[in-house]
Amino acid sequence: MPATLRVREHLVRYLRPGATLPSVQSLAHGTGLSVGAVKTALHQLNDLGFICYEPRAQNGRRILRPGLPHPHDTEVIAIIRERILNMIYLPGEALPVGILARQFGLTTRQVTHRACRHLIAEGLVHHDNKGPHGPGVYVTQPALQTVPHHVPPSQEPGPHRAQNPNRLAGGPR
Repeated sequence: MPATLRVREHLVRYLRPGATLPSVQSLAHGTGLSVGAVKTALHQLNDLGFICYEPRAQNGRRILRPGLPHPHDTEVIAIIRERILNMIYLPGEALPVGILARQFGLTTRQVTHRACRHLIAEGLVHHDNKGPHGPGVYVTQPALQTVPHHVPPSQEPGPHRAQNPNRLAGGPR
């Protein structure tokens, strides 16, 4: 069994989401793997978004709760979402994953496999192995009902417009 799978199964079996990870030595003993193999597996599980692994930060070593983004991904996820909703990244375009990775201090793998997983779940992007610009992450064509449309209160249809003309001018009701 590959080391990464072995470490993941050990963590799932003995720890709950949100729990602090045991030491590398403890995991090596519990899984029967070498310390080096456990370290490599932890880095791979971190890249996949299963754990948050920062070897030098005591509170940065924990199992992530399912569905929650990795702490290092929240900013890049918010920026990509904002750029898609503001039409900076247009439907059908490939995300500039390499640029985003450099901008946020991540690897391209962390952006494509870890951060974009949440945007895929929201329907904003998708993986396309045969995309027009090659394999990559592409902005999804929005369905009409998924685009939020906000009508300011002053433009809402309804009886209050005819009954209270001061409301449009910002005056008292």
